[in-house]
Amino acid sequence: MAKMIREFEGKALLFQYMRALLEPSRPLDLPFQAVRIGPGDKLGRLASEHPWLQSQRLVVKPDQLIKRRGKLGLVGVDLSLAGVGEWLEATSGRCVEVGAVQGSLTNFICEPFVPHTPEEEFYLCIYATSTGNRVLFHHQG
Repeated sequence: MAKMIREFEGKALLFQYMRALLEPSRPLDLPFQAVRIGPGDKLGRLASEHPWLQSQRLVVKPDQLIKRRGKLGLVGVDLSLAGVGEWLEATSGRCVEVGAVQGSLTNFICEPFVPHTPEEEFYLCIYATSTGNRVLFHHQG
């Protein structure tokens, strides 16, 4: 039976298997840089475990299977670590409604901000059905 997974786990899996597929012929020299932030997590502890959080501009967003996060104003973009903390303070625990589903925001993903234009952003979704896997790709994020 298929199980939905969060963006963090999906990116970690893709990164792990892309690296395994490419090496040794074309090594992937990029480190996997993303952190999961859940209830009770402290940014100071996460920053000591992941020093890149202190030196890079960041993106933070809910990691709760929510569609259209950007359009809903649920993405913090080009933030410092302190800015991520402020964004989480204002957003964590907030009740949101997406379609017919309502819930509190409790799980987030934080990763490096990559400057880009809207034309350079794309959308990728991988999901399983009873007849097989589906990969959706769209040239606009």
